Amino acid sequence: MRVGILGAGAIGSLVGAFIKQAGFDVVLVDPFEAHMKKIREEGLDANVIAKQLPVKVGVGSTIFEILLWVLGIIPGVIFLFMGLFT
Repeated sequence: MRVGILGAGAIGSLVGAFIKQAGFDVVLVDPFEAHMKKIREEGLDANVIAKQLPVKVGVGSTIFEILLWVLGIIPGVIFLFMGLFT
């Protein structure tokens, strides 16, 4: 199966590398010709940190999530509505 990735920047290249590692044929597409030329000539090296990085969120995040539930707004659904108005 062939997978196309639009945007061969940092995120697109990393996603493409993971998909390629999973055994799929990957096609990267990017509007910056110089960037694509370098990828075609030299390939990509995806260096991934092989350790767990703990991430802590502040108490404000918890309070905001509780407030959303109290108001009857399911956290996560709010981002769907934000996407409709942008």
